[in-house]
Amino acid sequence: MEKFTFGIDVSSKTSTVAIALGERILDNYTIKNNLTGFTKLYEDISSVRYCDVIFEATGVYSRRLEAFLVSKKVGFTKLNPYASKNQLNNELRKFKTDKTDAEGLAISQARLQRKPTPQEDEVYLELRDWSRYYAQVNRDLIAHKNRLHRILQLTFPEIESFLSATDGVFYWNVVKHFPTPIDVLKSDINDIPRILLESTNKNMSINRAQMLTDKLINFAKESYSCDRFGVQKYQVIKLAENLIDLNNEKNNIINKMAELAKDLPELQILQSIPGIGLRTALLIIAEIGDFKRFSSSNQINAFVGIDLPRVESGDKRNLDSISKQGTSIGRKVLYQAVKCMVSASKFNPNHIADYYQTKKVACSSTKKATIASIIDLLGQCTI
Repeated sequence: MEKFTFGIDVSSKTSTVAIALGERILDNYTIKNNLTGFTKLYEDISSVRYCDVIFEATGVYSRRLEAFLVSKKVGFTKLNPYASKNQLNNELRKFKTDKTDAEGLAISQARLQRKPTPQEDEVYLELRDWSRYYAQVNRDLIAHKNRLHRILQLTFPEIESFLSATDGVFYWNVVKHFPTPIDVLKSDINDIPRILLESTNKNMSINRAQMLTDKLINFAKESYSCDRFGVQKYQVIKLAENLIDLNNEKNNIINKMAELAKDLPELQILQSIPGIGLRTALLIIAEIGDFKRFSSSNQINAFVGIDLPRVESGDKRNLDSISKQGTSIGRKVLYQAVKCMVSASKFNPNHIADYYQTKKVACSSTKKATIASIIDLLGQCTI
């Protein structure tokens, strides 16, 4: 029996809808991405007994449509844009418009009969939202760190050698208090150790504070600042304050995610693996969601985008490239997780790290060994 299909091409302000019965296009129209437009679409969907709804995931633009359909309990198929592009290109499209994209989605659904996108528990959806916000804050933090490095070259470049790493709240507090060498030399020699002790929440000894004070003063005596008007000094202070705020915000996000996920069994399983801490475990769960919705490790590999598509043409074969069709943030988190597990194996051996070392020797590539270890890790999580 032929079934109605609603193919939706979502843009920033409008969406183009194509209605098909089987492979025949019956109608198409454009709606605004607001309550009025979504209600019009819902009325049309409700007017037929059986139908498929399909659209591409277009980042923030498709989120409102997805939320509306979920609220109305309308099932839908959400396509990865990369996979959708390949499938529609196989239809030999001669030109591309919103209308042809919507019609292509509707007709291809009638042919391919893609499965509906499974609906997850709301706790996973909320975790994913917090994870995406965490990623944005982290990008902002990295951008501010790079800006601070550039400005310090004008005011006090030597301070970057003050500690072993130009990172962390302690370092940023020191930079905020002493943005130029003049600020160090004008300070009372007894005040600097006190400021250093107040700038960290760790138990720093007075002797270490005095040692760091001497080091800072020596740097200041040798440094030369070209900040004639105090503009760069102002920027250094503001950037250091912003970095402290962004770092605190990252911690707040992790605390909120931990409270949400405290009863999830996946959290305890992942944290039991040496090298995976609370933050990494939370981000993995947020990006992958409910592990139980995957019936096999191959499905979860495809979802993350680390599956190996088979490409052959004559004598040429490409079996080494991953598909990259899934969540890029999830791949980054998993990649870092494996690296942490390998580092932790020096003190807490684990089979994932052993597998990594075996694959690294076999294929002479750290990247391939890491991907293989991610696949092994996800396979353990789906058992």
